[in-house]
Amino acid sequence: MEPPTPGASFLSTPEGSDRKAYTARSFSQPSADFVKRLQDRPDTVGSRHYSRILALAGGLPIKVGDEIVGAVGVSGTPGKDDDCSQAGIDRVADQLK
Repeated sequence: MEPPTPGASFLSTPEGSDRKAYTARSFSQPSADFVKRLQDRPDTVGSRHYSRILALAGGLPIKVGDEIVGAVGVSGTPGKDDDCSQAGIDRVADQLK
């Protein structure tokens, strides 16, 4: 299903962004890695049913050194959500020290 206007995003993209960031923070890894883990380890597939988890790329943890201090999530840029998340982190990287 496509959005009504070409290039527009669905209204659910704020929720998707939030859930991707939550997934990245909760599992201390990019949400795309979480997807891969579910595929590689079927015994962990139940974790995708937690209420705020979203098993899609676009969520990245934010680190200061080795410590995860938060996460960012992007939704609505098909195939480029991870790139957009990383661009956001890169933009504020000098403030994360």
